[in-house]
Amino acid sequence: FEECMNMPPLEYVNLVRIQKACDFMKKGKDAMSVISQKVGFVSQTTFNRNFKRVVGTTPYQWKSHPENYEGKLENFKVSAHRGW
Repeated sequence: FEECMNMPPLEYVNLVRIQKACDFMKKGKDAMSVISQKVGFVSQTTFNRNFKRVVGTTPYQWKSHPENYEGKLENFKVSAHRGW
């Protein structure tokens, strides 16, 4: 997996979760705690930490100005499962 994706499996899973969280933030008005649970994070703290590590900003900052940060996710060229 790591050889093909250039990242460990858990990093991939977290990346897909963050991408889906961004979709939810763009399309809805759910609270961050609801979004973090929808995408599979056990706590909002874990969600915030992983979001900032991947995107470079907090989920709240991203939601205010997604155009400033979307390119960061596109660099990974990974897409979330459509079943969500």
